[in-house]
Amino acid sequence: NDKGQTYLLAIDPYFWMRQAKNIIENGHPGDEIRDGIPWDNHMFAPLGRPNPPDVFHPYFEAYVYKIWSFFNRDVELMKVVFYIPVIISALSIIPAFFITRRLGGNFGALIATTLLAISPAFLNRTAGGFSDTDAYNVFFPLLILWLFLEAMESNKIKNAIIPAVGAGFLVGVYSRTWGGWWYILDFIVAAYAIYLGYYLVIHRKEIMDRTLFNHPAIKNILIIGVLFIISAGAFVTLFLDFHNFQSAFLAPLDFSRIKD
Repeated sequence: NDKGQTYLLAIDPYFWMRQAKNIIENGHPGDEIRDGIPWDNHMFAPLGRPNPPDVFHPYFEAYVYKIWSFFNRDVELMKVVFYIPVIISALSIIPAFFITRRLGGNFGALIATTLLAISPAFLNRTAGGFSDTDAYNVFFPLLILWLFLEAMESNKIKNAIIPAVGAGFLVGVYSRTWGGWWYILDFIVAAYAIYLGYYLVIHRKEIMDRTLFNHPAIKNILIIGVLFIISAGAFVTLFLDFHNFQSAFLAPLDFSRIKD
């Protein structure tokens, strides 16, 4: 543009940037408030429509702009928006490193993070200027999975509480970024159920010698799973509603019907 800033690369980034501009100027993502609801006058013009519930991205853009402009008053919103996908995609490397280091050590983590960093699909959807919600779909699932695994690997239950609840909190935050947020929750719950079942079968002789809840390993596994699911349900309900959390476990069936 006339200030030398590269334009954004697609249509959706402008859609989100317009909402971020409204947040900065009006305090809400809509062009106006209609019946107490932020209203988008540009979509379905001239009638408009209510703003969609997944408004994390424009708020994130708006607050990054406010922080950036505190240090540089001349920075324009488009410049801030341009770099956001680069920042988020770079941060995604951190949880990927810690997840794979547990399995393959530092060298394995280096290989995994390198493959993620140069993945053509990932680069294509998180390049500078492609400021859409795609970067969150790698960043949040990796961060959620990392915290959940840290909880499961903790030797003491008191050390597992914060990462388990933190993973649940991030599921709630992720639910505000994208409609398909439920997939990481479903994957973790399914893998957890398989792991628990496998553990019960392998250690059935030990478990038969004492009650289920008095077996220390089983007790820890059950507490971590309950903490994660309850906290995820609480935060999804807080950020969206309980129906969204409840329907998350049947969402794959609905998605398959839509695809058909």
